[in-house]
Amino acid sequence: MSSGSNPWSKENGGNRDGIGPNSNCSGRTAAGHALVLNREKVTAENEWTGQKSIGTTKYGQPATTWTEIIREWPKSTLFIVCNEFCERFSYYGMRTVLTLYFLNVLKYSANTATMMFNGFTVLCYFTPLLGTIFFVSLLYTIGQWVLCLASVQNSASSFHPWLDILGLFIIGMGTGGIKPCVCSFGGDQFEPYQQKMLSLFFSLFYFSINAGSMISTFVSPLFRASPCLGQDSCYPMAFGIPAALMVLSTILFMSASCWYKKPPPPTENIFSEVYKIGKKAVANKWRNDKGNNPPHWLDYYFDTHVCIYDSKCCQLRSQKGDPKACQKRQFVTDVKCLLRLLVVYLPAPMFWALYDQQGSRWLIQSVMMDGRLWGDTLLLPDQIMTLNAVLILLFIPMFQAFVYPTVSLCIKITPLRKMVAGGMLAAFAFVLSAIVQFKVNTTLPDIPVEGHAFMSGMNAFDNCTLNICATNGNCRTLEPNGTLTNTDRERPELFELVAGLQSWQINGTGNCGAIQNMEVEQMLHSGSTYWMMVGPMGVLFGEADSEKPKGGMGEFRVGFTLALEDIEYQGNLALCRQQPAAGYDNASTCDPRRAEDFVAWQVEDGELKAKSAFITQDGLTERHAAIYEFKSVRPGSCS
Repeated sequence: MSSGSNPWSKENGGNRDGIGPNSNCSGRTAAGHALVLNREKVTAENEWTGQKSIGTTKYGQPATTWTEIIREWPKSTLFIVCNEFCERFSYYGMRTVLTLYFLNVLKYSANTATMMFNGFTVLCYFTPLLGTIFFVSLLYTIGQWVLCLASVQNSASSFHPWLDILGLFIIGMGTGGIKPCVCSFGGDQFEPYQQKMLSLFFSLFYFSINAGSMISTFVSPLFRASPCLGQDSCYPMAFGIPAALMVLSTILFMSASCWYKKPPPPTENIFSEVYKIGKKAVANKWRNDKGNNPPHWLDYYFDTHVCIYDSKCCQLRSQKGDPKACQKRQFVTDVKCLLRLLVVYLPAPMFWALYDQQGSRWLIQSVMMDGRLWGDTLLLPDQIMTLNAVLILLFIPMFQAFVYPTVSLCIKITPLRKMVAGGMLAAFAFVLSAIVQFKVNTTLPDIPVEGHAFMSGMNAFDNCTLNICATNGNCRTLEPNGTLTNTDRERPELFELVAGLQSWQINGTGNCGAIQNMEVEQMLHSGSTYWMMVGPMGVLFGEADSEKPKGGMGEFRVGFTLALEDIEYQGNLALCRQQPAAGYDNASTCDPRRAEDFVAWQVEDGELKAKSAFITQDGLTERHAAIYEFKSVRPGSCS
């Protein structure tokens, strides 16, 4: 330091304590702080660099060539980049299938699934205020394995949903705690003069983030869609592989512990300091004993601020040799800048709230659509999010090399204009989404309005035409083996009736057995759809399931009503998928040791929905039909 800037020099009127003669700070306290601060700085620099010549290569200049960069590159950062790749793979791999897990395993409604997904996202982005890398990584890993364990349980298990919520809470705490630490810790591995290498590191770092998310959002839905454990889906694999990647991430990070440069943590909480400034300014403005009117409300803070009682002001005066220096002046100026910047960030919460609809509402929308690309090739609903990472990786170089230079020929490009253009494009995307939803709504089954119910009819006779009339005077004619439908092309055929006890008059023409002038009644509940089957054994009522499949694998809904003339069967049912297994005769297409070769309805799992008695002219009979619940089944041949 030159004498002109040395606070101890005579030109500055200084002394060995580093304090000007006009300063009222305690010489011992200020000097002590300054000396301790300088010693800590020198010690820290020596510990971080581990070299005598700070800031240069052996040629005396910062590394510029690729050879020098590779030679001087901090090898520990490679472990940090690998850690980030594995962590992002783990997070996005789990998050991609989370909404479908809520819908299909926990049996949540679309609204509840959206609320749970958004709540988990809020937790993940609130907890970055807490945590460190290693210990929170352990917490993160535990949460992933808890969620994996929960997904192994049957959907009717008492472990749901509490074990799932516990796992998601732990994951949210873990990923949020890691989020703000890793990138800054990676930057700490470089010296201040290594600006080019630091820039390359962050490019590599964010490439690893998008690579991890791109790969995981593509393969995790494939894991989910793979049959396992007797189910059409495999959420344990979709959650288990990200959990294993999180274990690998933690191991990779800790394996380089001895090579990391570990700067001392900050001793202050910046949020607390800003809060104190604002609180004191508001209190002083409220009192305003001096009657002054500063240009900014934060300037009221200085009404009660005295530098000689502030250790930071004393340290600054000692370092600069300026008896009028005030550390709080610059800090208050920084807080003013922060408040001005907050205006720019006001649209950000709304943008990200809409952006995250990709993982909830947009995903639910895509489940209702036909995902077939060609033949039997399906684009799974949760795979569409892969495009986000792919387009980021493609558009960054494309915009830098072509779009921005071309547009700048006509329009000056500024960050604010980029934000406005991005916001307009995001708004347009939601307009397109609304248009798509209008088209999707035309394919959804009709749902009765409040206070009403639907009734369909099925004619099980081979040579009998039925005429069915409701009490409201509406009549329907059913041909042999015919059914009443209510589609866009053939509507309205179903009876729409007021909820409550309703009756029908049934007559037949042809070989109709005892079905003549028969009156039957059934209790209808609001918002439900029912069916009435008329056949040689009598009349049978049941409730239909009009919900679309939510598995996102091109499924359709299948339900069984089993009514045999010679026997009553109310046990388990299974459909064999006609995919011959290796080592078995083609005549026996299902491997009895592989549960995934079957679509099964099991009584012990509550999948026998009802045992309903037939109704004849003489009333209820002793013959019952077994009504099994509707189940989502993948396309293909079954027997």
